[in-house]
Amino acid sequence: MKSNIRYSTNELIEYIELYLDGTSFRALREDYDLDLNESTFRLYLDKYLQHGTTGILRSQKNRNYSKIFKHQVVQEYFNSNLSYKGLSVKYNIPSDRTIRNWVMRYTEGKENRTYSPKLEVYQMKSRKTTYEERIEIVEYVINHQLSYKDAAEKFKVSYTNVYSWTRKYNNLDRKHSKTIEVRRRHRKLRRVKNS
Repeated sequence: MKSNIRYSTNELIEYIELYLDGTSFRALREDYDLDLNESTFRLYLDKYLQHGTTGILRSQKNRNYSKIFKHQVVQEYFNSNLSYKGLSVKYNIPSDRTIRNWVMRYTEGKENRTYSPKLEVYQMKSRKTTYEERIEIVEYVINHQLSYKDAAEKFKVSYTNVYSWTRKYNNLDRKHSKTIEVRRRHRKLRRVKNS
């Protein structure tokens, strides 16, 4: 069995041309050994009709889309009756899942946050810190709801360190609270047994 990735652009065009010349989808599957489900084939067909050969060409690398473009597509999704698939065909985006992810991120507010990479924070050489200083940094991150990146920049330590210290602190806090809860339960059980 062939997967749809193994079909070359020329093979897909041949199947599409046969279909446009009147060959039914069923005949393509039975007589011409097309091994795609009907919805996938229709997606290729729609992209071919909308964009020509470029609509079904496979990119050798992932495409990057600007924030403005993503926002435009998401707004069109909300303001029109186009589906994810309809938008992927219209804008020649390889997968409707990409648009669905954009919509989900937008509705969760994740796409609205400003993003600045601050690469120097990731590449920063670590400096020596005391235990007390680490606790101070972690508590500052938690209390001020800072990102690890912002905290690393503020305290002039590496992103990796801030991330690691915060994770350890949170894990210790959870373990500590579980230990306290277990001790409380044991005390209650002893009281019940002794009474």
